[in-house]
Amino acid sequence: MARTTKAASSKTKASQPEREGNRYIRAARVLAKDDTIDVKTLANRAFMSESTAARCLEAWNAYVAALIEVGRLPDPAKAAMKKAPGKAKAQPAATVVDTGVVAVS
Repeated sequence: MARTTKAASSKTKASQPEREGNRYIRAARVLAKDDTIDVKTLANRAFMSESTAARCLEAWNAYVAALIEVGRLPDPAKAAMKKAPGKAKAQPAATVVDTGVVAVS
């Protein structure tokens, strides 16, 4: 009977995809590519249940927020304010004219 159990378990392992790393690492790899996905998609891509994916997503968001807070990542809210349309007009490019005069100091 031991052979049957061992053979059955090896077939089960062969049909499942190999999991690389723990659940948080798998989730981080998926979220690093696209952090706007929902919990269900994360669960499918990282080979985990939806409840586990929800906890991993919560941990990811907290980790990114902590990195922004200490200045290790740029704050996307500040970047959006800088890129807001209509706030600042583009300055015309300066024209460089070669006069042949070299300033020496």
